[in-house]
Amino acid sequence: MIGKGIHEEVLRALVEQHAVRECLVAKIDGGPDWGLTIRLAGQRRTLAACTLAA
Repeated sequence: MIGKGIHEEVLRALVEQHAVRECLVAKIDGGPDWGLTIRLAGQRRTLAACTLAA
């Protein structure tokens, strides 16, 4: 899922089940918006990458 949001409940469930391998939160191009990328354990592809408005 690229460009869409992820619900907090879903993210909490993934973390509680130890399914999240990597999570990256960073500013996009030095601007006011933030990006979130989540990778699941055992996967090479990204589950979610979305923009968080400041």
